[in-house]
Amino acid sequence: MKKHLYAFCMLLTALTFSNLRGQIFDEGKSFVSFGYGIGGFSNIFLNISGNLDGTDVISKNFGPIYFKYEYGISEKLGIGIVVANSNNSFTSSNSYVDNTGITRNYTEKISRNNTSIMARLNWHFGENDRFDPYFGFGMGYRFGGWRYTVSDPAAGENESIPALIPFGFELTTGARYFFTDNFGIYGEVGLAKSIVQFGLTANF
Repeated sequence: MKKHLYAFCMLLTALTFSNLRGQIFDEGKSFVSFGYGIGGFSNIFLNISGNLDGTDVISKNFGPIYFKYEYGISEKLGIGIVVANSNNSFTSSNSYVDNTGITRNYTEKISRNNTSIMARLNWHFGENDRFDPYFGFGMGYRFGGWRYTVSDPAAGENESIPALIPFGFELTTGARYFFTDNFGIYGEVGLAKSIVQFGLTANF
């Protein structure tokens, strides 16, 4: 991960100071991006499969996925919104012997769903007509929570735990690169639902 982060920062620096012909980001422009994240913090800190007593624990992770909209309020500043969602689940197989001596098989599942909606402020510091580096800060509302389900009512009860803190923030650095005047790719690293994210972007 450190090697990828170093390479990304070096590429960002090199492209920022090359081919200075005016910036792609400007006042009055709108940008829309769709992305996917890797290295999610929920995957790192919330791997709770050890809390399941059964065998053959299966972990599934989806996302986070990102939708971003930004509007240029000046030549360097943009405001917008970020919507992100991630899902994680851990499922195990288990069994017990009931009062009649019959072995009962059942599954346990712990799942987590988290969605955030944040206002975003980006500072753009490039002067390139294709490459658009920026620093960004977001703050807003997040919701979701944990759910425990068991397939056999005799083995336990289903439970739901909502998110305790409905506040979220993100702090990242990133860049967009446009292959044409209107379409390109983007990447970001930092504190968000994932350490790294990347995807497609468009401006109009």
